[in-house]
Amino acid sequence: MKHSLVSCIVPMYNAENTILECLQSLVALDYQPLQVVLVDDGSTDHSLRIAQDFIDDFDGEGVEFSIITEDRNRGISYAKNRGLEKMRGEYFFFAAADDVQFFNRVSLPLAYMQKNPGVDVVFLDCELWHDSRDGHQSARRGFPEGMTNENAFLYQLKRSYFWSGFLFARSSAVNQFDESLSSAVDYDWYFKQFFDGKTMHFLDVPVMKYRLHDKNTSKNLSETSANVLKILKKYNFSKTYENLCQSCPSDEVHLSFAWLDQTVGRYPEALNKISNLQNQKGEAQFLKGVLFASLKQFNQAIDHFRSLCEKKNALPECLNNLAVCLLNSGGVVSDAVGLLERAGSINPDYLDAPKNLWILREETFNYSHLHLTTKPLRSILTHVDSYE
Repeated sequence: MKHSLVSCIVPMYNAENTILECLQSLVALDYQPLQVVLVDDGSTDHSLRIAQDFIDDFDGEGVEFSIITEDRNRGISYAKNRGLEKMRGEYFFFAAADDVQFFNRVSLPLAYMQKNPGVDVVFLDCELWHDSRDGHQSARRGFPEGMTNENAFLYQLKRSYFWSGFLFARSSAVNQFDESLSSAVDYDWYFKQFFDGKTMHFLDVPVMKYRLHDKNTSKNLSETSANVLKILKKYNFSKTYENLCQSCPSDEVHLSFAWLDQTVGRYPEALNKISNLQNQKGEAQFLKGVLFASLKQFNQAIDHFRSLCEKKNALPECLNNLAVCLLNSGGVVSDAVGLLERAGSINPDYLDAPKNLWILREETFNYSHLHLTTKPLRSILTHVDSYE
């Protein structure tokens, strides 16, 4: 039986320390034939030479390589788009030049798609690999509890769970990445596919190691937040909300769209959606406190976060937000400091609390510079300075 050609697109920019391991993992996959399209996006180090030497020395069968070179760096979206233009496979996926693919990176999702011909894209999971930490510590990223193929869109409204580096897709799902965005391009690509009517599923199985380091594009929180705002204003989510309310009204629908409203600054609309919830516990309670604070209704926010902090397992983001609201309402600085120190001790990777402590220790500080955490922390922080 003839196997379908699968294309792998590898965007590369100054990856001399990792590209060899990336390519070695690709030729070790348990599936062939494989087309590897390497896009060198204007590297100024030895990345291209290392990659070319590996390709020249490779004497295996079933894997064909091609290299696209650019004279200057144009960004990850441009590189992915160039690779998509060159691919010939019936299926495709992306491999970052600093990641390592597991042997079943292709065979696992391909088998799923062959059993589910109506699925256009499958997203998978990864192991987060803290390359800078002793022993190369890794941890499973995971998907949120309760997310299914049917409700994944609602979860995606809250934050991006589906990254292009983890996808496996049919060639019919080829779609250009927005080159005007400097980050959050995967978030945009997902919604573009959704509004194009594509069917997207996910498998809660890790198929690669995702390397965490200072150059990850999602590390710049302010830049990413600005791009997320552009994306959420780009599509007609209001019409989708109306349709979902008519077809399947539920707490999930109202809560997810309340998070969207909060992100784009429609705070009263978000509070109105929360009022429609039958169950106003957990995540909804946290969002309600954030909305009070965003509307500068600090007394209500204080009462709200204080009640959340009185629980046995108080969340560090609730302690932080209570401190911020107390300070903005003229509260005692020492009380806020105690809350922030407690938050930092619960989760050392959570940086809003220590950032706020640093601000308070300045001789002169502005309350507007304090960091309010607007979303519950992920169970595992993919980047310790980015919680969105």
